[in-house]
Amino acid sequence: AEGYEEARRLAMHAIQLSPDVAEPHAILAYLYRTQDWDWTAARTELRLALSADPTDPVSLMLDGLLSMTLGQHEKAEHQLRAAVDRDPFFNYANFNLGNELYLQGKYSEAEAIFRRLLEISPRFKWTWPYLAKTLLAQGKSRAALDALQPTEAGVSKLDYLSVILLANGRTTDADATLQMLIAQHAATDASCIAMTYAYRNEKQLALQWLERAYAQRDAGLLEMAGEPLLKNILAEPRFHAILRAMNLPD
Repeated sequence: AEGYEEARRLAMHAIQLSPDVAEPHAILAYLYRTQDWDWTAARTELRLALSADPTDPVSLMLDGLLSMTLGQHEKAEHQLRAAVDRDPFFNYANFNLGNELYLQGKYSEAEAIFRRLLEISPRFKWTWPYLAKTLLAQGKSRAALDALQPTEAGVSKLDYLSVILLANGRTTDADATLQMLIAQHAATDASCIAMTYAYRNEKQLALQWLERAYAQRDAGLLEMAGEPLLKNILAEPRFHAILRAMNLPD
């Protein structure tokens, strides 16, 4: 929270000094989206950023991220592709484009983006886990498990390891990994715990953890629109209640 507030202060100060520069508006928009869940304020700042520089890759990427959150996937893909076109080695733009394609069900395209990202930014920690769940979505459960092996132990690996172990029939290991995820990261990754329970079709536990994620303002909720791992709870009224509480399309 302290980091977010300092970032907000610095972004606003930068805007006071140079109101016609794109990136401070884009960063402020990111804060409105990620911390405040204020989609209107975020969109306003992104319009200012893109008005100042329509080709700024950071502004284009963050505009794509906001559209992703709001379920506006066509616009999100367009803006994220534009960001990558402007800076082909921008690892966050490539990563978010891959994630957007995954959320749209364009799994082979997403896989190609993630594999390219491994080449241009091999230490980017989220590539292997997101490649793994993209492979899982294609029914390649063994390849998904193999994709997690190069990942260092930590939350980026734990978030999806239980799901992928379960898909490979390793129920005991999956259960133990889920309990490890809960023990270590309940305060920061409740949305991934919810996704794990949703994948297991344990709907009530999934919804309880999703509600906990909402209470914790878990940033993972910003990627709910289209997430295949949540498909078992998409029809649940409590799921839609969270969308309405976040002022997202229901």
